[in-house]
Amino acid sequence: MSEHLPITIFFQGNSNSRGQASLYTKGPVYSNKNNNKFKWQCENSIETIIGTTEYIDLNEVNFNFSWNPINATQKVFRYFTNMWFKIEGPTHYINPFLMNFAGKNDCETLIKEIENQQKLIRELKPNNKDIVLYGVSRGASTIFTSICKLKNTDFIKLIIIEAPFDRLENVIKKSCWFPKTTQFLINNITNYDPSFSSPLDSIKDFPLDVPIAFVMSEVDTRVPNECTTKLIEELEKRNHKKVHSLMLKISPHSSFSCFDKEDIKNYKNFIFDLYENYLTKK
Repeated sequence: MSEHLPITIFFQGNSNSRGQASLYTKGPVYSNKNNNKFKWQCENSIETIIGTTEYIDLNEVNFNFSWNPINATQKVFRYFTNMWFKIEGPTHYINPFLMNFAGKNDCETLIKEIENQQKLIRELKPNNKDIVLYGVSRGASTIFTSICKLKNTDFIKLIIIEAPFDRLENVIKKSCWFPKTTQFLINNITNYDPSFSSPLDSIKDFPLDVPIAFVMSEVDTRVPNECTTKLIEELEKRNHKKVHSLMLKISPHSSFSCFDKEDIKNYKNFIFDLYENYLTKK
């Protein structure tokens, strides 16, 4: 694998903080929210992220104490989740009214982060000029849509996305027990805007010179594979030559990086081969 460390911009899955990145990197992960700095580190990291930056957490993510029993319950749940995954770091709760499921706010946040990193690279001219975008589920779809809206893709050498969905509506139809009720609640309670372009709507503008890798699992019921393979098929129809994919065997949606030893081995080999092929070598 190349010894050249990229700058990895990670975007989390639904209901997670940026601390989710700790599942993928050996070193600590830092996030900033309201000028407060938070740190996570995972003992059982898969180590597929090899270079990170400090992240600004999303508006919906809150780390402060709350008397609200719903918020307090979320923090208790996160405490035990961190214990299960052997993550050292703060717990959080989510404000559902601010969630937007890879929508406008998510994409604007990510695009701003990418453009800030591009600006820093141009101004500081460091040896490290490679940017990798790495996203999980909602974060994966955010990355896909955002790259289609980005003004330029300078320094972006690779995109790695776990279980992105083509459209939120398709995921709801294929994975929820009560899809109409779920869609109604999302449209009326959260900050989701159904008129904002989805990954599938945006695919015509995906840059064909940026390598992209998809990670899926045969047993994923949260984002069924057909919601991801549709994106792969459409990219291939556009004659994108650098589309890669990996299908894990028995890892569920939230545990691609830590559920099964054989899946983990295949995942790591897949990612390291991508790094070897696409990152700048010293």
